[in-house]
Amino acid sequence: MSNLILVSSESDASANATTASLQSAAAANAPRRPLPPHRMPLVVSRDDLYFWTASWQDSEARAEEDLAAGRYVEFESPAAAVRYLIDNDQA
Repeated sequence: MSNLILVSSESDASANATTASLQSAAAANAPRRPLPPHRMPLVVSRDDLYFWTASWQDSEARAEEDLAAGRYVEFESPAAAVRYLIDNDQA
């Protein structure tokens, strides 16, 4: 558990109970309930903290808007994606 950070505004006792509950569920391999978009979970791995920064969440929201508006390109293969990137290089 040393690689996890508990992020909560709950009291310490409530946070400890939540952590114990999450550990029990994980130990039992309980199925995880999907989180609503952009809602930070109570327990976050240190390696995943970047995802919850305001700038990253703004980028996630823009990406979801692009997908919903159809602003994306589908490829038949990884090679086709690479060709597209090379042919459309704006640098």
